[in-house]
Amino acid sequence: TEQKALFQTKSVRDVRRLLDTLWFRYPWYFKPFYQAILKDLLKRRVPEFTQTLGQDHAVNNELGELTMIVDIIWGREDRLLSMESIEIMQRSIPHARVHFIEQCGHVPQLERRNEFTAILRELLHDREAPNLTAATESQNRRARGLA
Repeated sequence: TEQKALFQTKSVRDVRRLLDTLWFRYPWYFKPFYQAILKDLLKRRVPEFTQTLGQDHAVNNELGELTMIVDIIWGREDRLLSMESIEIMQRSIPHARVHFIEQCGHVPQLERRNEFTAILRELLHDREAPNLTAATESQNRRARGLA
């Protein structure tokens, strides 16, 4: 597939093409490190690894069995995976929630780390709130001798 071909990095030109796809706008200071990035990708055997991935590695029937809320943080300008991927995940995962980050590519945790972290904090706070309320109520009952 086209995604697999992107990771078949054999030259600095291939690295530039990969970064252009993964990032909406990658940092200028990456440019002097193209050769080092290429060397690292090859050392980690990324081209070989991506060749082993098949369609069944991305979305499969088991996703429909998930019972918990699944939060997906997605760069709106992701050029590696299309918007169709999000639509498939939303159909496949019963309780999927998508959080978009504008002007961001495939690596929101790197490219827009402040927005990514803000979303994570909000999600973690939302998940902790019911537990904190239950714990506080339990402590209050114990303090009043009701537990």
